[in-house]
Amino acid sequence: MAKPQFLLLLLLVLLLNCNLTSPSVFKIHSSGHQKLSTDSTTIPQPPPAKLLITQSRDLYFVVEINIGIPTQNFFNLALDIKNPFTWVGTSKPNISHSFLAMPGKDPLCLPPLFASATSCAYDFGYARGIFGFDYFLGIESQTKAPFGWGIFTDEREEGVLRSTRDADGILGLGVGHPANLLEGLGAATLGQFSYCLPMNFMIEESFLQITNSTDPQHHPATLNFGENAAIRGHRAVKTPIVRLKGLAPTRDFSYLNLTGIYVNHHRLHINTQVFHPSQGGFIVDTASPYTLLPEEAYKELRRAIHNFFSEQYPGLEPLKDPKSGFDMCLPTSPLVLRRPSIQLMFEGGAKLVLNPATTFHEFEDLNEFCLLILPRPSFHDGGSAPSVLGVLQQVGHRFHFDIHASILAFAPELCYTAA
Repeated sequence: MAKPQFLLLLLLVLLLNCNLTSPSVFKIHSSGHQKLSTDSTTIPQPPPAKLLITQSRDLYFVVEINIGIPTQNFFNLALDIKNPFTWVGTSKPNISHSFLAMPGKDPLCLPPLFASATSCAYDFGYARGIFGFDYFLGIESQTKAPFGWGIFTDEREEGVLRSTRDADGILGLGVGHPANLLEGLGAATLGQFSYCLPMNFMIEESFLQITNSTDPQHHPATLNFGENAAIRGHRAVKTPIVRLKGLAPTRDFSYLNLTGIYVNHHRLHINTQVFHPSQGGFIVDTASPYTLLPEEAYKELRRAIHNFFSEQYPGLEPLKDPKSGFDMCLPTSPLVLRRPSIQLMFEGGAKLVLNPATTFHEFEDLNEFCLLILPRPSFHDGGSAPSVLGVLQQVGHRFHFDIHASILAFAPELCYTAA
């Protein structure tokens, strides 16, 4: 018997070929990004290209975005800045009257997208459907951009399962495939976006310590595009983005040249070649809760953290078998443990000071005090996965990606989820 997911997908494809009552429903259109045609449909001009970010479960973040006509099609999409594909999983394929299916011969329909009998399709294992074009209102109202429209399956990968548990799909802002949303939105984004991630348990006193500020400005947590993406003032530091040609979309990331790791301003003895893209590279990732480092770098960091606590609190030794799932954990103490400062240095001298409040955490029910940084895993095919700056260690900053200029800028910013 056919699986329900297959039947839903079949219904989605059949609707593309039906002569529905509205002549604009699910037309098949080619030639890349679509401009608004002159018809009777009135689409409101978007507000400034800023979207609110809210914290989901499992330390993932979602953005509410309006897609298609009618203009009240709101979806909560998990923010994934390394993923080049945006897609929505829904069992209502006719929810947008302005969706245009991408034909299989479209120049954007390149692997892992593939030509089906009637359109360009995708099957990521955890989601499948068809690719096409529609309006992303609130960002751009005059251009239809590429994305996937389909259904979830039961074969979700662990990371995707967690990031989409409270979401309708993925808002991918990577550019490792020609059908990416950022470039598809054209002039509205200028190839730029910035974001500040909210964290409900953020400790403001710690933020004040690392920024040397006595009056931090509080901002709503937003995802900004185009001219709104820039970080105002003189606080931002910059580092080049490294892109490598010839990589598969699943590994074509915006790499950074991490030149050193410091603990309390002392440089660790790490061969920084372990962060080179040929060894997996180093990226900023909004889909990874924790920072992940190569084994060699992680061991040096762990040793430095161990030495710090041993000097500050003689006799306090790491637990041999922590129950929290983290590696570097100490038994909780009646004392309030001081937390060392950890800094990441990037090419060009850009220094990122990790927030102690979200780099160490006390698990009161387990009586464990842990470093929230882990050694990185490997890809299933044996290759090196990228090292990542996870969302916990991004808290307290805004990150501005300028893809056209190949620059990442970041600066301290304390943001919150608007009520």
